[in-house]
Amino acid sequence: MVKCKNFFTTLFFVIIVIAVTLWIFRGIFPIKHESTILKYAEEYGVKPPLVYALIKAESNFRENAQSHAGAKGLMQITDETFEYCLKKLGISDVNIFNTQANIQCGIWYLSYLLDKYDGNTENAIAAYNAGETNVDRWLKDSNYSKDSKNLLDIPFGETKRHVGKIQRYVKIYEYIYF
Repeated sequence: MVKCKNFFTTLFFVIIVIAVTLWIFRGIFPIKHESTILKYAEEYGVKPPLVYALIKAESNFRENAQSHAGAKGLMQITDETFEYCLKKLGISDVNIFNTQANIQCGIWYLSYLLDKYDGNTENAIAAYNAGETNVDRWLKDSNYSKDSKNLLDIPFGETKRHVGKIQRYVKIYEYIYF
């Protein structure tokens, strides 16, 4: 009887520790703007954990975030990329800080990059951060890619760290929510 009681006490504490850990992680890695993100993630064929990870890394869910490079909003889109997306989507007269438009354009652009790089998430994230021109150049350079499809190395330290961070965040979002 004592062994059984100890087992259930231990099990209870393990469950409590897991629940508290998940609660803490959900506070650090939130799900916000869920209906908008899920709508456009489905429409453009992008996995929601990737979108949440990207937003977490790019803006930490701050709608009015602005980077030193001029990227704006939740998904940290430059004015040039935003205008390009709006044109492709047939949308006009929308502010880059409009949450729905920023999310829609960011997810559409991420989908475009995933298509361009044949579903290679690392290349798409690197291009989202450093630009398509840089990633295209790296893929053609044997110092960074042996097959012109997969990056062996990313020469921009900030982009390399950013890609790794988003890949880690994707795993966390998948674990705690999906």
